[in-house]
Amino acid sequence: MNCPYYIYNVYCPFSPGRHHSSHKLAINKNVKAADPLAVSSTPMSKDTDKIREYLQIPTFTGEVNPGILSHINENIKNDILEFKSQMEDAANDSAKEMKSQGKHFIPYEISNSYLVTYNKDNILSVSLIYHEYINGRSSYVRTSYNYNLDTGESMPLRSLFKPGVNYIDILNRKVRAILQKNSQLYPPDALQRFKGIAEDHPYYLDNNNLNLFFGFNEIAPLSGEIPIIKIPLSELSGILKPQFI
Repeated sequence: MNCPYYIYNVYCPFSPGRHHSSHKLAINKNVKAADPLAVSSTPMSKDTDKIREYLQIPTFTGEVNPGILSHINENIKNDILEFKSQMEDAANDSAKEMKSQGKHFIPYEISNSYLVTYNKDNILSVSLIYHEYINGRSSYVRTSYNYNLDTGESMPLRSLFKPGVNYIDILNRKVRAILQKNSQLYPPDALQRFKGIAEDHPYYLDNNNLNLFFGFNEIAPLSGEIPIIKIPLSELSGILKPQFI
Protein backbone atom coordinates (compact mmCIF):
# COMPACT_ATOMS: atom_id res chain seq x y z
CA MET A 1 0.00 0.00 0.00
CA ASN A 2 1.52 3.30 -1.13
CA CYS A 3 -0.95 5.58 0.57
CA PRO A 4 0.07 5.62 4.25
CA TYR A 5 -2.84 5.95 6.62
CA TYR A 6 -3.75 5.65 10.26
CA ILE A 7 -7.06 4.64 11.75
CA TYR A 8 -7.74 6.88 14.70
CA ASN A 9 -10.14 4.89 16.82
CA VAL A 10 -10.85 1.37 17.96
CA TYR A 11 -13.35 0.59 15.19
CA CYS A 12 -13.24 1.46 11.52
CA PRO A 13 -14.44 -0.86 8.72
CA PHE A 14 -12.57 1.08 6.04
CA SER A 15 -9.12 0.04 4.76
CA PRO A 16 -7.87 2.79 2.40
CA GLY A 17 -5.31 2.79 -0.36
CA ARG A 18 -6.37 -0.27 -2.36
CA HIS A 19 -6.22 1.49 -5.72
CA HIS A 20 -3.24 3.72 -5.01
CA SER A 21 -0.37 3.08 -7.44
CA SER A 22 3.20 4.34 -7.59
CA HIS A 23 4.28 3.08 -11.01
CA LYS A 24 6.39 5.38 -13.18
CA LEU A 25 4.67 7.25 -15.98
CA ALA A 26 5.91 8.11 -19.43
CA ILE A 27 6.43 11.86 -19.22
CA ASN A 28 7.29 14.73 -21.49
CA LYS A 29 10.57 16.17 -20.24
CA ASN A 30 9.65 19.56 -21.71
CA VAL A 31 6.71 19.95 -19.33
CA LYS A 32 7.72 21.44 -16.00
CA ALA A 33 5.71 22.58 -12.98
CA ALA A 34 6.69 26.23 -12.63
CA ASP A 35 3.66 27.26 -10.60
CA PRO A 36 1.68 25.65 -7.77
CA LEU A 37 -1.22 23.45 -8.75
CA ALA A 38 -4.78 24.65 -8.42
CA VAL A 39 -7.42 22.47 -6.77
CA SER A 40 -11.21 22.33 -7.02
CA SER A 41 -13.78 20.08 -5.34
CA THR A 42 -16.61 17.94 -6.64
CA PRO A 43 -19.22 17.25 -3.93
CA MET A 44 -20.91 13.86 -3.58
CA SER A 45 -23.84 13.37 -1.23
CA LYS A 46 -26.30 10.59 -0.49
CA ASP A 47 -29.00 10.17 2.14
CA THR A 48 -30.73 6.81 2.62
CA ASP A 49 -32.14 4.81 5.50
CA LYS A 50 -28.74 3.10 5.80
CA ILE A 51 -26.09 5.77 5.17
CA ARG A 52 -25.66 9.54 4.93
CA GLU A 53 -22.71 10.67 2.84
CA TYR A 54 -21.10 14.10 2.56
CA LEU A 55 -18.00 13.62 0.42
CA GLN A 56 -15.82 15.82 -1.75
CA ILE A 57 -13.33 14.81 -4.42
CA PRO A 58 -10.38 17.16 -5.08
CA THR A 59 -9.13 17.65 -8.64
CA PHE A 60 -5.74 19.21 -9.36
CA THR A 61 -4.93 21.28 -12.44
CA GLY A 62 -1.83 23.14 -13.55
CA GLU A 63 1.23 23.20 -15.79
CA VAL A 64 2.16 19.58 -15.17
CA ASN A 65 2.28 16.66 -17.58
CA PRO A 66 -1.38 15.69 -18.15
CA GLY A 67 -0.63 12.01 -17.57
CA ILE A 68 0.88 12.80 -14.17
CA LEU A 69 -2.09 14.97 -13.16
CA SER A 70 -4.50 12.26 -14.28
CA HIS A 71 -2.51 9.68 -12.29
CA ILE A 72 -2.67 11.77 -9.10
CA ASN A 73 -6.32 12.74 -9.50
CA GLU A 74 -7.41 9.18 -10.24
CA ASN A 75 -5.50 7.76 -7.25
CA ILE A 76 -7.15 10.17 -4.84
CA LYS A 77 -10.59 9.82 -6.42
CA ASN A 78 -10.42 6.02 -6.43
CA ASP A 79 -9.47 5.94 -2.74
CA ILE A 80 -12.43 8.17 -1.86
CA LEU A 81 -14.77 6.00 -3.95
CA GLU A 82 -13.35 2.90 -2.26
CA PHE A 83 -14.09 4.47 1.12
CA LYS A 84 -17.65 5.19 -0.08
CA SER A 85 -18.12 1.64 -1.37
CA GLN A 86 -16.70 -0.10 1.69
CA MET A 87 -18.76 2.02 4.07
CA GLU A 88 -21.95 1.41 2.09
CA ASP A 89 -21.31 -2.34 2.26
CA ALA A 90 -20.62 -2.12 5.99
CA ALA A 91 -23.81 -0.10 6.55
CA ASN A 92 -25.91 -2.59 4.56
CA ASP A 93 -24.46 -5.55 6.49
CA SER A 94 -25.00 -3.84 9.82
CA ALA A 95 -28.58 -2.89 8.93
CA LYS A 96 -29.40 -6.51 8.01
CA GLU A 97 -27.88 -7.80 11.23
CA MET A 98 -29.73 -5.27 13.38
CA LYS A 99 -33.01 -6.09 11.61
CA SER A 100 -32.51 -9.83 12.18
CA GLN A 101 -32.07 -9.10 15.89
CA GLY A 102 -35.13 -6.87 16.01
CA LYS A 103 -33.02 -3.82 16.86
CA HIS A 104 -33.29 -0.25 15.59
CA PHE A 105 -30.62 0.71 13.05
CA ILE A 106 -29.19 4.23 13.01
CA PRO A 107 -27.84 5.21 9.57
CA TYR A 108 -24.08 5.52 9.23
CA GLU A 109 -22.71 9.01 8.59
CA ILE A 110 -19.52 9.53 6.59
CA SER A 111 -17.66 12.57 5.30
CA ASN A 112 -14.19 13.65 4.28
CA SER A 113 -12.02 16.72 4.05
CA TYR A 114 -8.64 17.46 2.49
CA LEU A 115 -5.73 19.82 3.04
CA VAL A 116 -3.09 20.83 0.50
CA THR A 117 -0.11 21.49 2.77
CA TYR A 118 2.85 21.67 0.35
CA ASN A 119 2.49 22.82 -3.24
CA LYS A 120 5.74 24.10 -4.69
CA ASP A 121 9.11 23.08 -6.16
CA ASN A 122 7.43 20.24 -8.09
CA ILE A 123 6.34 18.59 -4.83
CA LEU A 124 2.72 18.08 -3.78
CA SER A 125 1.66 17.03 -0.29
CA VAL A 126 -2.04 16.42 0.42
CA SER A 127 -3.82 15.04 3.46
CA LEU A 128 -7.28 13.45 3.47
CA ILE A 129 -9.23 12.92 6.65
CA TYR A 130 -12.19 10.56 6.59
CA HIS A 131 -14.79 10.81 9.33
CA GLU A 132 -17.33 8.16 10.33
CA TYR A 133 -20.12 8.39 12.87
CA ILE A 134 -21.39 4.89 13.67
CA ASN A 135 -23.59 3.87 16.59
CA GLY A 136 -22.78 7.03 18.50
CA ARG A 137 -19.01 6.76 18.00
CA SER A 138 -16.74 8.88 15.81
CA SER A 139 -13.79 7.40 13.96
CA TYR A 140 -11.16 9.16 11.88
CA VAL A 141 -8.77 7.96 9.19
CA ARG A 142 -5.94 10.18 8.07
CA THR A 143 -4.13 9.41 4.84
CA SER A 144 -1.37 11.34 3.08
CA TYR A 145 -0.34 11.69 -0.55
CA ASN A 146 3.14 12.99 -1.35
CA TYR A 147 4.10 13.25 -5.01
CA ASN A 148 7.09 14.24 -7.12
CA LEU A 149 5.43 16.18 -9.94
CA ASP A 150 8.43 15.70 -12.26
CA THR A 151 7.96 11.93 -12.35
CA GLY A 152 4.48 11.28 -10.95
CA GLU A 153 5.96 8.95 -8.34
CA SER A 154 4.73 8.83 -4.78
CA MET A 155 7.32 9.82 -2.19
CA PRO A 156 7.78 7.53 0.82
CA LEU A 157 9.44 9.06 3.86
CA ARG A 158 12.89 7.74 2.90
CA SER A 159 12.78 9.68 -0.39
CA LEU A 160 13.17 12.98 1.49
CA PHE A 161 16.64 12.16 2.78
CA LYS A 162 20.12 11.87 1.36
CA PRO A 163 21.26 8.31 0.53
CA GLY A 164 22.94 6.45 3.37
CA VAL A 165 21.55 8.67 6.14
CA ASN A 166 20.09 6.90 9.18
CA TYR A 167 17.01 9.11 9.11
CA ILE A 168 14.93 6.72 11.25
CA ASP A 169 17.29 7.01 14.21
CA ILE A 170 17.54 10.80 13.82
CA LEU A 171 13.76 11.24 13.62
CA ASN A 172 13.17 8.89 16.54
CA ARG A 173 15.48 10.99 18.70
CA LYS A 174 13.72 14.18 17.66
CA VAL A 175 10.27 12.72 18.35
CA ARG A 176 11.35 11.61 21.82
CA ALA A 177 12.82 15.05 22.52
CA ILE A 178 9.56 16.74 21.45
CA LEU A 179 7.47 14.40 23.62
CA GLN A 180 9.71 15.08 26.60
CA LYS A 181 9.87 18.85 26.08
CA ASN A 182 6.08 19.15 25.65
CA SER A 183 5.05 16.72 28.36
CA GLN A 184 2.04 18.88 29.26
CA LEU A 185 0.51 18.08 25.86
CA TYR A 186 0.87 14.31 26.13
CA PRO A 187 0.06 11.60 28.68
CA PRO A 188 2.76 10.79 31.27
CA ASP A 189 3.53 7.51 29.49
CA ALA A 190 3.87 9.01 25.98
CA LEU A 191 7.59 8.24 25.83
CA GLN A 192 6.93 4.65 26.83
CA ARG A 193 4.17 4.33 24.23
CA PHE A 194 6.41 5.54 21.41
CA LYS A 195 8.15 2.54 19.85
CA GLY A 196 9.81 4.34 16.96
CA ILE A 197 8.76 5.20 13.42
CA ALA A 198 8.65 2.81 10.48
CA GLU A 199 10.62 3.17 7.26
CA ASP A 200 7.42 4.17 5.45
CA HIS A 201 5.89 6.10 8.36
CA PRO A 202 2.94 8.33 7.31
CA TYR A 203 3.84 11.98 6.92
CA TYR A 204 2.98 15.17 5.15
CA LEU A 205 4.99 18.31 4.44
CA ASP A 206 4.13 21.92 5.03
CA ASN A 207 6.30 24.92 4.18
CA ASN A 208 8.20 24.71 7.46
CA ASN A 209 7.80 21.21 8.88
CA LEU A 210 7.95 17.50 8.39
CA ASN A 211 4.74 16.29 10.04
CA LEU A 212 4.63 12.70 11.30
CA PHE A 213 1.19 11.45 12.25
CA PHE A 214 0.34 8.59 14.54
CA GLY A 215 -2.47 6.18 15.24
CA PHE A 216 -4.51 5.22 18.25
CA ASN A 217 -2.39 4.45 21.33
CA GLU A 218 0.95 5.03 19.57
CA ILE A 219 1.85 8.14 21.54
CA ALA A 220 -1.47 8.99 23.16
CA PRO A 221 -4.80 7.35 23.94
CA LEU A 222 -7.99 8.34 22.16
CA SER A 223 -8.64 12.08 22.35
CA GLY A 224 -10.02 14.85 20.17
CA GLU A 225 -7.35 15.00 17.48
CA ILE A 226 -5.06 12.79 15.42
CA PRO A 227 -1.60 13.00 17.06
CA ILE A 228 0.93 14.87 14.92
CA ILE A 229 4.59 15.56 15.63
CA LYS A 230 6.01 18.57 13.79
CA ILE A 231 9.76 18.56 13.10
CA PRO A 232 11.08 21.83 11.58
CA LEU A 233 12.72 21.26 8.20
CA SER A 234 15.47 23.63 9.33
CA GLU A 235 16.51 21.08 11.96
CA LEU A 236 16.92 18.44 9.26
CA SER A 237 18.90 20.52 6.76
CA GLY A 238 22.00 18.32 7.10
CA ILE A 239 20.20 15.14 6.01
CA LEU A 240 17.44 16.34 3.67
CA LYS A 241 17.83 16.34 -0.09
CA PRO A 242 18.58 19.85 -1.41
CA GLN A 243 15.08 20.55 -2.80
CA PHE A 244 13.61 20.45 0.72
CA ILE A 245 16.05 22.91 2.28
